[in-house]
Amino acid sequence: MAASTVPLSCFKLNHQPNLLHGCSKSSNQTLLKFNFSPLLISSRSGSRRFRVLPETITVKLEEEEKENESTADLDPPATTNTKLYFGNLPYNVDSATLAQIIQDFANPELVEVLYNRDTGQSRGFAFVTMSNVEDCNIIIDNLDGTEYLGRALKVNFADKPKPNKEPLYPETEHKLFVGNLSWTVTSESLAGAFRECGDVVGARVVYDGDTGRSRGYGFVCYSSKAEMETALESLDGFELEGRAIRVNLAQGKKF
Repeated sequence: MAASTVPLSCFKLNHQPNLLHGCSKSSNQTLLKFNFSPLLISSRSGSRRFRVLPETITVKLEEEEKENESTADLDPPATTNTKLYFGNLPYNVDSATLAQIIQDFANPELVEVLYNRDTGQSRGFAFVTMSNVEDCNIIIDNLDGTEYLGRALKVNFADKPKPNKEPLYPETEHKLFVGNLSWTVTSESLAGAFRECGDVVGARVVYDGDTGRSRGYGFVCYSSKAEMETALESLDGFELEGRAIRVNLAQGKKF
């Protein structure tokens, strides 16, 4: 039995019951198969008529593809995200202060530090809207991970989870507590002093989140137990920037 393909937009079918034989769909078209007994197919204008012998006619729904294309054209364009998340902010940093920090690299459109509605204290994070994605990347490259008033800032796109990074101050089980530090001692100078005894994996001075001042103590981690024990024996009572420091095993460490 012969088969023919007829564009649906060109012809109309005179009423015939039980004609549909099958239907198949692909990504861009629908094919309908009809089994006809002898009948007439006329053009829409009625000026031409065709006699069809018993056969199967396959009709391609070309209009469906055009409709899908038209719908796709109406889809709204994807919006560009220019909103940044700032985390681990010192509690005394307000929106004006944060704006000044950012303005060293690019001009923000909106800076919002979030506060606790009951206490009025900063919650330690903020949202910043920039003018474009390029400025966002500049801010992330220059401020993410930098230390401000004793805290390492966390900066990333607001709707994008921050990927896991190596910690700014990596730690090991070979950890020492260092007390009675001078207010002028920084994490870098602390690490430099303890490198005399071995490979310092990480060192940090602890700062007050409200005032930004050193709390007078910190921690140092070594790559081995032997190096840690050497520092414990050699540096306890050592004078660092005008003060005799106290060195002990960090609490909770088991060896």
